[in-house]
Amino acid sequence: MKIYRYYHNEQRTIYDVLVALRDDKFVLFCHGIDGIVEYDNIKLDKTKYGTRLLYGNGSSILWKEVHGVIYSKWKEIVLDFVSLDVETATTDQMICQIGISIVADKIIVGSKSWLIQPPSNKYDWQCVKVHNITAEKTIDALTFCQAWVEIADYLIDTPIAAHNAANFDEIALRKNLAFYHIDDSDIKPFIDTINLWGKRTALDDLCAGFEWPVGEHHDAKWDAEMCAKIYLQYLDGHEPDWELVEKHHMSKATTFSSYGSALIKNKRIGGDVLIKDLSNAAPDNNPFYDRKVVITGEFDIERKEIAQKLQQLGADVNTSISKKTNYVLVGFAPGPSKMVKIEQLRVQGYDIRMLSEDDFNRILNGMETEDLREYMTKK
Repeated sequence: MKIYRYYHNEQRTIYDVLVALRDDKFVLFCHGIDGIVEYDNIKLDKTKYGTRLLYGNGSSILWKEVHGVIYSKWKEIVLDFVSLDVETATTDQMICQIGISIVADKIIVGSKSWLIQPPSNKYDWQCVKVHNITAEKTIDALTFCQAWVEIADYLIDTPIAAHNAANFDEIALRKNLAFYHIDDSDIKPFIDTINLWGKRTALDDLCAGFEWPVGEHHDAKWDAEMCAKIYLQYLDGHEPDWELVEKHHMSKATTFSSYGSALIKNKRIGGDVLIKDLSNAAPDNNPFYDRKVVITGEFDIERKEIAQKLQQLGADVNTSISKKTNYVLVGFAPGPSKMVKIEQLRVQGYDIRMLSEDDFNRILNGMETEDLREYMTKK
């Protein structure tokens, strides 16, 4: 989104206009006699004199771009907020896609997304299962640091809405900024849309409640647009049909992986598997021996079965994250509060290491890779 300043030769008047993206096309907004006037099918042509805006009838006007300035009348009258969604490549929340929607005068005036190459183009399988973005798709993409040059224009000093921001999107964005040593002080605290009506409700469930299609869930651009639509519904005093919300939620009782195998819906671990037993466990070449391990998310087998295997290896299986936690086995859709706690403790310097189900199986079968072996044993 850019602000341009236009000098009208005949009227001897300076105008400020807003140019935004909508469906990858430029749209121009300016003040008219009856309020804000919208022009679509705009093309931008950079010249040495300024930016020439070409519109539908072949006419053109020369505008001067005002860099880094959002004039007060636009901020008050037009710019409402930007909604954001991120998809992550790894369980430690390295971003692989960012989507945004721009809301001006209660209208979604533009949406855009960027594929991001995560560090070393590394992906964890449980993240791929969520969004189906793979290393092959981001091999030629910009890194977060490179893409931020453009993305920052939309987010700095702007109200930002995200669904489950407090447990995911805001944390992931700030973590990636920190990873690349980018100052985040100009990023405002996010507006979280997950609990607008006093009920923590998933994005796709709310979409179903408003009778919107949900087929593109976990595409960052689509999620950002739906987040914007949901927040606008809330601001206008509307509520979803809660029966439809519940019906859609119950239809997700069985979650399927992208490979077609059903993931097991797990009950909370309890009982004897939480008692540490070193009597039959060998400490040699055993990274779990006398180590505190937490299991979160859904797996191809029951969490209790995983806990039993860990117990046989001498692990101290816990149900909550603490400063003493050594490893966290992370499956599909891990507990948000656990992931937040892990990140908080890591920032404080606690060495909590996260493993996937595939990592765990490789360790059990003595087939861990050199990178995994180094990750498990590093001091």
